[in-house]
Amino acid sequence: MAYQGNQINYNNLNDELKVKVDKAEGVESQVSALSSKVDNSWQKGVYNDTDIINLGYSSASKVFRFHEWDDDNSKLDSLYIDILVGRAFSGLIKLTLASDYHIGNAMGGTEIVYNVAKVGEDVFLNTMTINNISPDFAKCFYVKPLVSEASRLYIPITKAPNTRNPINIKVEIFSAYATFDVVNEITIARDPMISQPHPWTPQTSSFMARTGGTMTGDLVIEKGIPNLYLRTPNKQHEAIFRLNASNENDFGLDLYRNGSIASRVDKNGYTFVKGLDGDLFNLADLKSSVSNGKAQVASAITGKGVQTASDATFDTMANNIRAIPTGVPKVEFDLQLSSVVPDGSAGNITTPAMNFQPLNASNTMIGTTIFRGMGGDISQSNAINGVAYIEKCTINNIGNGNYTVTFTIRNKTGFGVSLPVGTSLRTTITG
Repeated sequence: MAYQGNQINYNNLNDELKVKVDKAEGVESQVSALSSKVDNSWQKGVYNDTDIINLGYSSASKVFRFHEWDDDNSKLDSLYIDILVGRAFSGLIKLTLASDYHIGNAMGGTEIVYNVAKVGEDVFLNTMTINNISPDFAKCFYVKPLVSEASRLYIPITKAPNTRNPINIKVEIFSAYATFDVVNEITIARDPMISQPHPWTPQTSSFMARTGGTMTGDLVIEKGIPNLYLRTPNKQHEAIFRLNASNENDFGLDLYRNGSIASRVDKNGYTFVKGLDGDLFNLADLKSSVSNGKAQVASAITGKGVQTASDATFDTMANNIRAIPTGVPKVEFDLQLSSVVPDGSAGNITTPAMNFQPLNASNTMIGTTIFRGMGGDISQSNAINGVAYIEKCTINNIGNGNYTVTFTIRNKTGFGVSLPVGTSLRTTITG
């Protein structure tokens, strides 16, 4: 039989024990009231069902998953991220996007930072920096610059045709203002009216990767004697562009190949290159030397009877050289006095133009032949019929490679006979 003695209950407790029981019941009530808060708090090592977090007054982030694209995959489609910042905002908005292979390959993602400062409709700063973006993601999605309005900011994102990939979105704001409520009210909506040309050039990182990339801005190296190195992995072959200058001196821009200077552009813009002797020479001097040489060659070709300009191309000069007649050039003229030459006087007879430089002439006058070289006097022993002789002949350069010869006919003094008009001189001239 069970013990039927006195039963202990609250009523038969002494006052001291009743106080302790009352305190215990109060603790239990408090634990029960806190249990829901404990169950919903962040816990280590377990899944925490929340899409927004904050760190202090000025930092908060929120995540979304969007897949409400148009059912027609052949169309462009767009969404926008709407951020109600109020009239004033100053800070950073970091956008992180990720997708996968679905209808189209959008594997990978992107991280983009917008640096924004505005008051009302006045925008003082609005830049977009792509920290990283995968090539496949960039083919399927195009993230546009942030748009600022009086009390809101929004970011448009467009998907390419023939893709319908879900996209995970994280928006993080670090601001000079209270941030949590702004982030908590961020919304995402589809807007097929957003304009974005397609096909587009896939976006790339704003930074140059070690493996290469495309720069759209300027590369500036600001230091004394800066160098730009290009070399093979084994360092056996290299080229160096060196600005050989400091704040005080400027010795030019040098190009080195495998440790040896190959060319230089001096501070005045003149270009020097290394010759076969290892020394640098000025290209302007080379050009002048070539021009002078061409002029001399052109003059020599013209002197051989083929008119050639001093600035003719080398092809033209080569063709003109081939056109130079072979053998000794030769012409014959029958010349006549056009006026009477009295006794003791002299008259001139000039040949027509010749396209070569005369060297020798064989002359016949009034039946007697006189052979002589060009220039100089001829002795009176060569007198013709004891009346006249060729006193001298003069070569005339009339330009463009053409020449004439002027014969001076002297009427021998003391015979009282004039040379009449039409007195003939037959001459054979060779070059």
